[in-house]
Amino acid sequence: MMQRLTEFARRGLPLLVGLLLTLAAPRADEAELRLRESTARRQFMEKLTTAHGDLDRLEADLDADIQAFQALIEEGMVFRERMTAMGRELHEKIRADQPLSGADLDRLNQGIGAGAALMRRIFAVVDIHALWSTLSPRESSDAGFAELPMPLRTKGAMLSLAGSLFLYDTYRLHVAILAEDAKIRRVLNQGDAAYANRKDLLGQVTAEFLSVSNRVRVGEELRFCEINQFATAARYGGEPNLRYLQELIAQSPARELVRHGVAASSQGVLDQAGQRTVMAGDDLRWLGDTSMNSLSLFFGNTVGLVELRKGKLFGDAAVAKLLQQTLRPGDILLEKTPFRLTDTFIPGHWGHAATWVGTETDLRDLGLWDDPVVQPYQAAIRDSRSIVEALRSGVTMNSAEHFLNIDDLAVLRDPAAARDTTRNRVLLALRQVGKAYDFNFDVETPDRIVCSELVYAVFTEFTWPTGRTLGRYTISPDNVAEKALNNGPLQLVLFYHDGQKIEQQPEQLMGQLMATAEPEASSAKRPWKWLPFGGRQGGK
Repeated sequence: MMQRLTEFARRGLPLLVGLLLTLAAPRADEAELRLRESTARRQFMEKLTTAHGDLDRLEADLDADIQAFQALIEEGMVFRERMTAMGRELHEKIRADQPLSGADLDRLNQGIGAGAALMRRIFAVVDIHALWSTLSPRESSDAGFAELPMPLRTKGAMLSLAGSLFLYDTYRLHVAILAEDAKIRRVLNQGDAAYANRKDLLGQVTAEFLSVSNRVRVGEELRFCEINQFATAARYGGEPNLRYLQELIAQSPARELVRHGVAASSQGVLDQAGQRTVMAGDDLRWLGDTSMNSLSLFFGNTVGLVELRKGKLFGDAAVAKLLQQTLRPGDILLEKTPFRLTDTFIPGHWGHAATWVGTETDLRDLGLWDDPVVQPYQAAIRDSRSIVEALRSGVTMNSAEHFLNIDDLAVLRDPAAARDTTRNRVLLALRQVGKAYDFNFDVETPDRIVCSELVYAVFTEFTWPTGRTLGRYTISPDNVAEKALNNGPLQLVLFYHDGQKIEQQPEQLMGQLMATAEPEASSAKRPWKWLPFGGRQGGK
């Protein structure tokens, strides 16, 4: 498989990168490009003019755009997972010499269409905020500002840069694997008017991906941000919105490509059938060498996430055995994965929450094994997949071994739970399986859910602490953990930190970790030394 992917990365990837780029931002002619640029400039200047000299208002508007951008990135990560999973399914059918069914073609076309719509929204953010780095003194003056602070301009440019890099990575690493097979490429090239998917996608894709002007712009934006990174860090410190952009940029596989301008020096030509690409040597070497490394990075056990290494508890059979021996139906699991990009974006120490529904023996003891709610999941439970968790692909069931790709683990239990309470919690947890991911992180939307909302929906007897963001009530994994501190109703029955089991005063250590990780305490209690585009020093 690795050899096949390597060969694909060297020969096939140049045909495939940027698939959604054409769909999302087609450049049919210069008039269309000029219209897109003029629209972005008009919207950008409207933001400045509306603030009219009020820096606080302008900064608040930028922060709101960054928070909305985070939701778009969450959707993009879900898109990556779904398209990669679809690609694997379709490849298996093709290898088995089976035809693609009508349902397969429908999923493929709908997926491409949905991705195109999402990418248009990301491109709108990229285009508008790209203007921060090129803003002239006269434009600032016309909008009522004598001079805009360079850290503010850099923060805005970082929003555009983060979006561009995310799109590059999505095209190269996720859409590419979908179109690896010649049959799927033909389907994509044929297009389908019913889904508004245009013909000859690959030809258009290559022209866009190899667009010198587009890549030069992103490269200049990166240099602008790097030149001003220290002044920006000095002004904002560990401010959450800036931290988000810093980490998204720092951990993008495309960042080094953009920094060194490898792709910006190339030209490419693709014939109408989309089968041959003539590319400059630097581009070809980069696509062959670094893309294979990136494919390995992205298509591991956590598809769609940037994972810099495996967790310290990963593959530890003794920990997995102890965990399964410890867990009881209705227990809550918390985890910490500082080696994943997404962990950085979650406030507090804990990054994820899940619940354990029990083994077949447990459920028989509770009289639930033959319950209509449990019956559809009997095979999964017999397969040791008794952890219910909300992932970007939706609420699913996984095994303890799968869950343990982590550094920190806490198991929380309600020692006062009556039998009927536990029964109800198990059934409520299983009722969540299959629900979609909640991009709004709103505890009041029962049809969609994220990890900590799962606990909120299952443990209905508790009054959970919540936060309020953008008019919505939210709950974080740390909000869940609070119930195990200060004589709360939950008991900490198992705790690992940094890969080590904590035997002495585990509640005290967990409380200290959570207090240190509070966003408002970051500058006072745990100062960060941010290297905005090269990772960070220090850590949790």
